[in-house]
Amino acid sequence: MEEDVQPDAPELTLEQRIEALHIAVNAHMNVAAGARRYDSIHTAALRAGYPGPFHEEGMAFATWMDAVNAKCYEVLAQFQAGAIAEPTWDELLVMLPVLQLPE
Repeated sequence: MEEDVQPDAPELTLEQRIEALHIAVNAHMNVAAGARRYDSIHTAALRAGYPGPFHEEGMAFATWMDAVNAKCYEVLAQFQAGAIAEPTWDELLVMLPVLQLPE
């Protein structure tokens, strides 16, 4: 989020809560990429565009990043349409695709 939320701050707006979920999703993907020594999900996915020893892994990260973002937008659209309750981070996390890296 653009502003730090203070403990005594008023409740977050809908836009702030949605932004917080997007930030959490990006952090989740960055942690997975960091576990493979990439500095971000974007750096990991970038490897998909180049032949070489990291191409297959890059394809896996790029495919996963797209699938995670698509699912995130789908769930948030369902919430905003009133079809589902607002998901917590833990609830959203279990809905997201799992990263499948090549062996």
